[in-house]
Amino acid sequence: MASLRDQQSHQRLQVIHCLCKLKIWSDCCRYCGTGNSFDKRVCERVALLLAGAKRMDFSSNAQKRQIRARLQAGLALLDERDKQLAQVKNSCDLLVRGIGVHHGGMLQLLREMVELLFADGLLSVIFATETFAVGLNMPAKSVIFTDVVKFDGRIRRALNSGEFRQMSGRAGRRGLDLRGHVYVMLHSAKILREPTATVLEQLYTEEPAEVRSCYRVRWSYLLHLISAGPAHLYTMLGRSLQRLTDPYASSKLQQEATRMVKVLQELDFVDESGATLPKGTLACHLFVPEDALLVANVLIALRGFAGLSAAQSFAICASFVAEGAIAERWKISDGSVREGVRTCNRVAEELAVTLHSHSVPCCNKCGLLTQSRCDGSVMVKTRVNPKLCETAFQWASGQDFTSAVLSSGVAIGGEGIVARALRRLDELMREVTFVLRHDLGSPEAAQRIQEARLLARRGVLAAPSAYLGATEDRVAEEIEPEPPWPRQSFATGYEGCLDPLDIGFSQQSCAANFPQSPVPHGPESVLDFAKALKDGSVLPAHVKPIEIYWFRHRFYSLDNRRLAAFRLWRLSEEDARVPVKVLNRSQALNKHWLKKFSTGFTGGHCAFVAGAAIGTRQPKRVGHAPSHLDGSSRVRRSAAIQASPRWHCSSTPPKCKQTRARHRRGIQGAAEQFTLGDVL
Repeated sequence: MASLRDQQSHQRLQVIHCLCKLKIWSDCCRYCGTGNSFDKRVCERVALLLAGAKRMDFSSNAQKRQIRARLQAGLALLDERDKQLAQVKNSCDLLVRGIGVHHGGMLQLLREMVELLFADGLLSVIFATETFAVGLNMPAKSVIFTDVVKFDGRIRRALNSGEFRQMSGRAGRRGLDLRGHVYVMLHSAKILREPTATVLEQLYTEEPAEVRSCYRVRWSYLLHLISAGPAHLYTMLGRSLQRLTDPYASSKLQQEATRMVKVLQELDFVDESGATLPKGTLACHLFVPEDALLVANVLIALRGFAGLSAAQSFAICASFVAEGAIAERWKISDGSVREGVRTCNRVAEELAVTLHSHSVPCCNKCGLLTQSRCDGSVMVKTRVNPKLCETAFQWASGQDFTSAVLSSGVAIGGEGIVARALRRLDELMREVTFVLRHDLGSPEAAQRIQEARLLARRGVLAAPSAYLGATEDRVAEEIEPEPPWPRQSFATGYEGCLDPLDIGFSQQSCAANFPQSPVPHGPESVLDFAKALKDGSVLPAHVKPIEIYWFRHRFYSLDNRRLAAFRLWRLSEEDARVPVKVLNRSQALNKHWLKKFSTGFTGGHCAFVAGAAIGTRQPKRVGHAPSHLDGSSRVRRSAAIQASPRWHCSSTPPKCKQTRARHRRGIQGAAEQFTLGDVL
């Protein structure tokens, strides 16, 4: 209780200092200023106090008329009951007096109205959180910091110099002010534990913080990478900024990704080869929730909401999108919803046990991150938050927004939090509708939820953006299914001929030379082999068939160099065909094809061929392949490269200094390459 009273007195002190500064402004001159606070509650306290301070008025009669007209037009689509919300009434009263309040707990429409009025010069003062100062280009004559301490999601800390400069840099309007003014209030001496002069000096003189990679592998992201081909995961991890800035952290990230893949295999989301199973495909369609694995398991445990109404389904799913700390005591009037929330808790605990068995943290507050013990209750509190379940149930049952807010128990000023959660819930239910219809085969439940979604998109949630106006709302529609994909045209074991352009590369790059010529005493390079096919010195019938495998709606090659040669020949001969043999799944897996597959994002339409006899691993892209194999300067350049000295490429360069120099020159000259593009 003592700490709570200290915190409240600290907030009151901030408000009093801000009001004193405003009193100085109103007595002296009309300023355009921004008050930056790092607490939504402080901003809302200021709003409530200013609502009663009628003498704080910064707008002229002409400005008042303009503001009232803008507010009347902006709030026209709100229900009359919604216009009586305390936040709407207080905000409108302050805006007419030239004062704005802007924070994440406000309704989106009100925040946008504040931004537009301030940009047009109709507001003189704004009390805002850092989102307004950092994310929006809204300069002001003066900027006030109510404190220089913020909560970053984990701890309360002082601002770094980059954050301070970004926000204080809003002071001074180009073409209007000779100079800008920045006022800093220091109230957190107990937190900073440093002299005031030292704190200010650090804010102004410290070097900007080093750019660090915050790259994380989330479950949805992981599943999408694996569904395109298991090799894509480590390809993307290798391209992370973290690999360049912190190799140790990058190595840990790859190890964690490997453990996460094992979790997916144990939970039957992917098989042992890395291919996505039906359960994994279901989870790939869930983007809104923080943990797609949890929601997918809950959908299966509840049998696709069988026997539940649409309102009950909404209420259960609301536990995945609620923001803020979990409520210790929560009230749910419907018994089926209570039982559904208990199922969510049970599934979360079981999932946490599986994650911990593979040393994978269950959430961002897991004890494994701090080398301590963690049980499933931490994941339950982090991932399942039932405080808005009753609100969602009432809203989906047809209750108005004001009553839904009152049932949520949020404090005054938090109406925007409820609206944002209901919007996220609407997006989640859109994805759930798709899953029920196309993955779980339950069109009746999908239709019930879709009809409830359309009825729930009303009032505050349906209010158009103040920026975009009444634009077409595509989100209200169901997610369209994927177009019908082509089916496998040739059965397993088929041996015949195909157009080379109908076969995709299974890897992003391949070497320029064959280990052994595809025909006895034939050319050993891809380019020379393509020329031999063109001039007829090599017949396709004499070439060993290319092994292909049907995956993700098309055939892919297991022999990329031979396919590259036939692709080059196909660019000059429309009737060119390549001999093929269709493999079954076990044959492809025995050749470790799926683990090397890395062209799922491009469909195998193109590949890089290192134009070097030395086989350099860092080819340089110079463009698409020429349309003619002879008479092209690019082909002549590639042929010249093939004639360069054949230096052996190894992981370590030659020890001799002169040999190393020739080795580098060989790599630079051999870095020229050609790109085999799909001309379709």
